[in-house]
Amino acid sequence: MPTLTGNRYEQLKKLINRKEKELGASLVQTSTDTNGNVHLLMKKRDSPFYIVWSTFNTGEHQTTYSDFYKGRYYLTYQSGRQELARRCREKKS
Repeated sequence: MPTLTGNRYEQLKKLINRKEKELGASLVQTSTDTNGNVHLLMKKRDSPFYIVWSTFNTGEHQTTYSDFYKGRYYLTYQSGRQELARRCREKKS
């Protein structure tokens, strides 16, 4: 898990737990970018493929880390790690 504290940590933890059950996926790795957005590499339990999702720090309690977005599916482990690294380097304006 990324280094978060308090409510944001709890929000992210609940989201990941809920989505692991809902999507049948297991968390492999998380990375946080400079804006506090969290990017996750997960593996589908019934598949050899990996998925990368992002969840965003909006600055608002109710909407920060509320869901997964920008899913990239059917990745190998290596391509999933590359996508995770790319998302953390990407500059948002």
